[in-house]
Amino acid sequence: IYAQMDAALAGGATNKLTFVIAAESARLMENSLRATEILRQGLDLYPDDPTLLNNLAYCLGQTPDGLVEADAMAPKLLKIGAGDLQILDTVAGIYVAAGKTMEARATIDQVLAKTKPGDQLWFRARLHDAGLVAATNDVAGALRILQDAIEKTADLPDEDVLAANRLQAQWQTQL
Repeated sequence: IYAQMDAALAGGATNKLTFVIAAESARLMENSLRATEILRQGLDLYPDDPTLLNNLAYCLGQTPDGLVEADAMAPKLLKIGAGDLQILDTVAGIYVAAGKTMEARATIDQVLAKTKPGDQLWFRARLHDAGLVAATNDVAGALRILQDAIEKTADLPDEDVLAANRLQAQWQTQL
């Protein structure tokens, strides 16, 4: 899919969905630099588009070099996305990674209040919650939160399962 979308962009495609799919494909292939380039190109055509901004912030927030920029984007995202769960999830992850505990807690709580146990975004909020707890050196508490989320959630995307497994393995070595 990535090659097709990248070729479409090189050929002058301007459909917003092409940018979203091409960037997501690049990101899944662990080419976050290319993903951010594609999203920036899309934003040139669709300034302030919530989906493109959210995906860009998410990509940037996954790398230490991009975290500062992602954190700077968070207020704009929250304003544009006003309560959108995908955006709240992205911003929560950015705040956790940036060490902004109070902001992360408030954002996670918003997601948890709008989802029910077992939902994908509820699961992701619990992962962020576990990350906050682990950051306070309560690794056992983080593992309890993670285990609870795993037990209450089924049919998750592979990316979320892999993220949970990575965190679990990382934290278990710290016990």
